[in-house]
Amino acid sequence: MKELKIYGVEFHGKSGTRTDDARGMVAEVGVDDQTVRNDFDTVLPWGAMRRCNTAIVNGERFPSSFEGDDGFDNVNADVFVYVPLFFYQRAADDSFCKVSMQQHDGFDAPRKFKRADGTLRDFVFLPAYTAGVADGKPASRSGLDPFITSLNGWMALTAGMGDLLIESTMDDEIKNILLDVEFATRDPQSIMAGAVNADDVFPSGACDNVRASSGSLKDNQSGKYPCKYRGIENPWGNQFRWRWDVLVKDRVPYVLTDQAKYAKGEVTADYTPLSYKISDCDGWADEFGVDPAFPNVQLPTEVSSTYDKSGYGVYFCQWSEGTYALRVGGYVPYGRHAGARSCGVCSAPGDAYWNFGAALSPA
Repeated sequence: MKELKIYGVEFHGKSGTRTDDARGMVAEVGVDDQTVRNDFDTVLPWGAMRRCNTAIVNGERFPSSFEGDDGFDNVNADVFVYVPLFFYQRAADDSFCKVSMQQHDGFDAPRKFKRADGTLRDFVFLPAYTAGVADGKPASRSGLDPFITSLNGWMALTAGMGDLLIESTMDDEIKNILLDVEFATRDPQSIMAGAVNADDVFPSGACDNVRASSGSLKDNQSGKYPCKYRGIENPWGNQFRWRWDVLVKDRVPYVLTDQAKYAKGEVTADYTPLSYKISDCDGWADEFGVDPAFPNVQLPTEVSSTYDKSGYGVYFCQWSEGTYALRVGGYVPYGRHAGARSCGVCSAPGDAYWNFGAALSPA
């Protein structure tokens, strides 16, 4: 079999150097209907990522129509982002990351591609929009105001929706790997600021007319407007978004693998403790904890007061001993504190505020 290409990045502080078959590639982002050069649009897995409607066939979710096809509907039907199966290798210290469509030595599939029986899915879906409510149910559609409720509230709302849940750290694993390699930076907010210096949250669909695979409404740097990453609107900014699969109790992260066993924000025997503790103070992330059994959950273990020390551009906030839910991304007045990995564990699972939202993502 012909060996498939490897696209890599090696980090030295904030900036990265493209490696392997990514050498010389360009990844520009657009504004509104601007056409830009992005070489990753022509290679997998990035080039196959598209918004789509879906349908359940024999118990599995499949794409039914893609954006741009006849029949695609982002107003009356839920929309998600299709991602084909890929494999990756990431250094424990984040010094490099590599992506390929083939499972080379040392490469593994992101956790979301793995079924409970160990087989691999050919594709998965990520969120396209911040979740609103349509016809009395959570929805991933254009033109909806963000719905505001607690993590407990979202888990109750999605309990009868089959494989539809809110985001988890499994979504983050895929998104962050692809962001790192494509943009060759640990700080993708430096590429697209997102809605982090705005006056109010935006309804979903603000970036529907952005022509480039990634880019922003109006401009990429002011922070006044939403951005999208390959169909994922507001990958950071606008609102923090809950993650259903992680609770932190007394600074230890716990992971839940079966959403049906969520117990109103209580850490039960169904949760697995990770092998590290989070940082005991707020600040800019210098190091992340990595548990080999759950590489999708990476939370800051060391922070500093200096933004540029590590180059991550990741701000972390936490609270004292107790049980807290994980929220990721940042919100409209969060400024440089927002980002793809910026997160907080300083809100109880029952807390609900205007800046806490969610996004639907098939399991």
